Amino acid sequence: MDNNEKVLFDEVCVNANESDIGTNAIVGGGWCGGLLCGGVLHNVGQILMACALMGRNVAYYLPVLILSGVGAGIAIGVLAAILVRRICLIR
Repeated sequence: MDNNEKVLFDEVCVNANESDIGTNAIVGGGWCGGLLCGGVLHNVGQILMACALMGRNVAYYLPVLILSGVGAGIAIGVLAAILVRRICLIR
């Protein structure tokens, strides 16, 4: 690990220790907020491509995919925050 990677890893550990996983994750900050947006926007991109290839009838799946993207984004965000915290404790 070179010096830049070490500085970045130390900064991530400090931020992980200062944040509260429960409230920060649900409000939309930190790990969960970014991954929640990623989950939803991934599904929106898939629907846009499906509409371009197959027609507009596929767009009716968008509400279901948005809900599943929100759920997956929250779950992955909370798990990522827990994992980073535990890695920082081990280190």
